[in-house]
Amino acid sequence: MDILNRQKSIILLASNMQWKVNDLDKLIAKNLRRIRNERGLTQEELGELAGGVEGTYLSQVENNLTGLGKDVMLRICNALNIQPYKFYIDKDTPLIQNKNEQEIIHIFREAKDLGTNVAEKIPEYGKFIIKETKKSKTPAPRKGRSLRHKKG
Repeated sequence: MDILNRQKSIILLASNMQWKVNDLDKLIAKNLRRIRNERGLTQEELGELAGGVEGTYLSQVENNLTGLGKDVMLRICNALNIQPYKFYIDKDTPLIQNKNEQEIIHIFREAKDLGTNVAEKIPEYGKFIIKETKKSKTPAPRKGRSLRHKKG
């Protein structure tokens, strides 16, 4: 993912931070199914690995009929040797990796508080800055030497 697309993704992440409980449950359900399938496990097999969790319960969680309890989540994490945050991230959303990316999100949130018009200008301005930076780093064309052939 190039820098510009990554910044767009981070700004979209910042603009969509209004989560509801059901959204979080859907994300957890989607990730539980994805992680289980990546490991090639059935719901019953995962339940056994997690210390006797019923496969029917995992089915209900994956189908967003019930939420995944923290205790069961931790048992699954320990059984699969994964970190709990894996349930809370969208596979397509980049994780924030450095202070610059944190700052982008902070600026965007402040701009949103000032109004939609300000927030909408941030990606546009970012593209402009990147374009201008690329221009300034492009080396000037070198003056070529004329090739003169010496006669014999």
